[in-house]
Amino acid sequence: MTQRTTIHPSAFDRRVGHRPRPRLFRVARATITTVLALLMLALAGCGGTSGSPSAHGAPSGGTTPGATDTSTPASQAEPNITEFPLPTAGGGPTRITAGPDGNLWFTEFTCNGSDCGNGKIGRITPSGQITEFPVPSADELPDDITTGPDSNLWFTEATFDDKTGKIGRITPGGQITEFPAHTGVLGITKGPDGNLWFTEPDADKLGRMTPGGQITEFPLPTTGSGPTRITAGPDGNLWFTETNSKVGRITPGGQITEFPMPTAGSAEGITVGPDKNLWFTECFEGAPGSCTGNAIGRITPGGQVTEFPSPVPGGRPRGIAAGTDGNLWFTDSTTGAIGRLTPDGEIALFPIPTSGGFPIGITVGPDGNLWFTEQHGSKIDRLTLGK
Repeated sequence: MTQRTTIHPSAFDRRVGHRPRPRLFRVARATITTVLALLMLALAGCGGTSGSPSAHGAPSGGTTPGATDTSTPASQAEPNITEFPLPTAGGGPTRITAGPDGNLWFTEFTCNGSDCGNGKIGRITPSGQITEFPVPSADELPDDITTGPDSNLWFTEATFDDKTGKIGRITPGGQITEFPAHTGVLGITKGPDGNLWFTEPDADKLGRMTPGGQITEFPLPTTGSGPTRITAGPDGNLWFTETNSKVGRITPGGQITEFPMPTAGSAEGITVGPDKNLWFTECFEGAPGSCTGNAIGRITPGGQVTEFPSPVPGGRPRGIAAGTDGNLWFTDSTTGAIGRLTPDGEIALFPIPTSGGFPIGITVGPDGNLWFTEQHGSKIDRLTLGK
């Protein structure tokens, strides 16, 4: 039987990275923004027409002034995107990570209007073979996922009102065990101390859990901080994003420091870059749920923040990962594109094959390619870096 739960709009928006607003308005606005953004890109002459075969590898965004077309370094060559449909019709994959078994693992759930359920953990081989594993809890849906210190996969679960949650563990063979959390949980990562670290957005806390299931919570200094994603930093600490215009750092011992972003807004995805700094995605918010602009941010381990604005102000960057080509790669859900940021700060956007696919999570696979999720397209995509 399909597992389902009726969602609360504000919590649904948090799960996919939006601010609270009615679902119909959100879908309509996202569609309009996507069309406008793609029209802007076409008029600017920065890529092919969306939906045409050539557009799958053609850049849809401009770069900063001074870029040249006379030569194309390997690190800036056009990527190729291949899509792999999920076995479950309407399955909405969200986050994805490289597993310890040489495969990719992702979270998913199915939505029909405001009715969501059927949470699963998925596994895809580098050749594209997909296997799905249903989660045991009917009223909690999986979101983030990471490889743990025990060579299993660990993921977060929560009800859509974020009142309750669980941390799940799945072995490479597909056996799932759930550990109750104290509240709704969202981001998760493996820490340098051999524990799992996760975010609790509604409680304004971070959590630490041992592989045996013992949980310790750390309240954030700022009320309403809304921590979202978290990653292990190059300095032996954990770094996390907040919806309250800040990026935070917590030591394995629990000491927290917050760093304000230069531009007010919401930070989401975060990763370690090839330069050993932290890189994160930003949305500069105007009216509730809308982005008046967006950027990719860089923060040094010492706390110095630099922002790189996107060439498409109406976009919404979400997940981010460091590619094997020395660039940063990120998803732009609203524009329906994958973005590339070079070490020099040049940004280019590449439209995905499926219109309205809504890419969210992204990671580097064991094959050296980028892999990302299409929540609305019900697909897992492989982005092969250009040669």
